[in-house]
Amino acid sequence: MKMNQKRISMLALCLGITLAFSACQQSPEKEVVVGKETMQNQTSGAAGKTGDSNPTAAAPGALQETAYQKSFEPADNLRYVVDATVTSYDSSMPVFRAKPYEFTAEEVRTLTEYFFQGETAYENRSILTKEQIEKRILELTQWASDTEGLLVCAGNEQEAQKMKENYEQQIQTWKTLYESAPETYQPNECDWEFHPESYFYDEMSVVDQTPSEGGMTAEASCIRATAAVGGHTLEMDAVNRTSDSDPSHSFLLARSWEDDAWNKGGTTGTEEEAIARAGECLKALGLDSRWTQKDCTRIPVYAGCREDAPESGYYYTITYLPLYNGYSLSDLPQPTDESKKEQYAMFYEYESLTITVAGNEIIQFSWSNPLEITSVENAGATELSFDQIMERFGEQMELSYPIDWFRLVQADVQEAEIRISKIQRNLARIQIPDADMEFYLIPAWSFYGIVGTRDSGSQDLSFGTKSLDSEGNSVQTEPYVHAILAFNAMDGSVINIIQGY
Repeated sequence: MKMNQKRISMLALCLGITLAFSACQQSPEKEVVVGKETMQNQTSGAAGKTGDSNPTAAAPGALQETAYQKSFEPADNLRYVVDATVTSYDSSMPVFRAKPYEFTAEEVRTLTEYFFQGETAYENRSILTKEQIEKRILELTQWASDTEGLLVCAGNEQEAQKMKENYEQQIQTWKTLYESAPETYQPNECDWEFHPESYFYDEMSVVDQTPSEGGMTAEASCIRATAAVGGHTLEMDAVNRTSDSDPSHSFLLARSWEDDAWNKGGTTGTEEEAIARAGECLKALGLDSRWTQKDCTRIPVYAGCREDAPESGYYYTITYLPLYNGYSLSDLPQPTDESKKEQYAMFYEYESLTITVAGNEIIQFSWSNPLEITSVENAGATELSFDQIMERFGEQMELSYPIDWFRLVQADVQEAEIRISKIQRNLARIQIPDADMEFYLIPAWSFYGIVGTRDSGSQDLSFGTKSLDSEGNSVQTEPYVHAILAFNAMDGSVINIIQGY
């Protein structure tokens, strides 16, 4: 049986589109869709009493796994089959209030010194010398005087004049920087203080003073350091961007991109050893109780540009889900830039951690967008039973995934099926209405599965994609497990996993 690979990929993409619009669909009587008008009531009503003085949440109970099977068949050609492992805490769950957390200079230094192993840390600045700035000024002067070229690039005289003025403004800024520029540059030892982004990039000083839609803002503060460790160049970049509309906080430490680990990969070490090495790192940093492993992916590095070239090495990327007071965050898709348009509050990606290991050595450690728990809104929320959640699941699947949904991508779909293989009860992050810098973490049920379709030219459902290998043979890929639906465990309302409410 043959399956159009692009169609399957588009079906996967449409999962997100469907969930993004689920709050707008006609709903059965029992449905309450999570939104800015209902969230406050859920924490103070459905969630129980709030406002206690310094409430605390009990540690999570043991995780229990059970098997569950059930089928929903709203039409002859459409099925939702649940044959899943259900994972849940054997205790009630709390509701937390949280906000984005900024890395402190002390934390950045502690994390970095673990990887630098006592070697001297130098500021990793991109500082241009007088000679380099002279070349930049000459280049900009040539661009500004090229009337014909400006007109071709801009498309009209008005825009060409704006480009000319922009270049002239940059020239004046570079001339000012030239006065204090060094003849040669020797980096100083790192002072472990956050500085404006422009401190580390001469180019940023120009961008910040020149109108530019794509320029980075001066709101970000950074610490950037580098050190030579064991014959390798390690680079650290810590950033706190505190914009009310688009905040982000990150810590990245990695070997230089010119290092052989990226170009050739490692040639020793198993997946189990890579996971163990990453675990040792987290334990040494005191972070082992802060994360739970999500997956480990083996990344081959090829000798040539083509994927059918001989493999010369590999590395492993281990990804983690955060734990908040011992409770794990649901594995839901990251919000996308496109979803910003529909959100009623700030855009802030889910907290994440990845550790990359090659040859049993850590070559990258990346921690993004941490959250800080500011209060326990409800130490033990009142929740719906699992049977009630499953009733809601059956109702909502008919709304979110009718047969016409599959035909959005391929009009010829004759039969469709979604198979749920995993159901989990853990925390979901919800934006707090009218509080741009705060979230609720609420108990939620998340459903994961695969999507299959059959067109008029096929006899069987196809859940994966087919492609050709290096020898021209048809290869069936494993179907990708998607987040299908998520429900607020307190009232069964649908969590819009794309928009974050």
